[in-house]
Amino acid sequence: MILLRNVTPRWVAVSLAMLGSLIPIVVTASRVDRGMHYLTDVLAGALASGIWLTAVLVLLLAPRPCVCTAALEPNPTQLRR
Repeated sequence: MILLRNVTPRWVAVSLAMLGSLIPIVVTASRVDRGMHYLTDVLAGALASGIWLTAVLVLLLAPRPCVCTAALEPNPTQLRR
């Protein structure tokens, strides 16, 4: 999802995101249908992964503070005596 921000045609990014989101849903449905997992287990895993993804995206996409180099460099007028 993070890499999709850099895809130039927006429709390509949206299409890839939709396709990427569709794959886990199909796999989940097939595993529940075959009896490999209980529905509650799958829903709990989806909820946990959604919380994890949200936390990671919030941390990675948070605006970073600007580090001003002017505040780190001494003022030339203060150096003269």
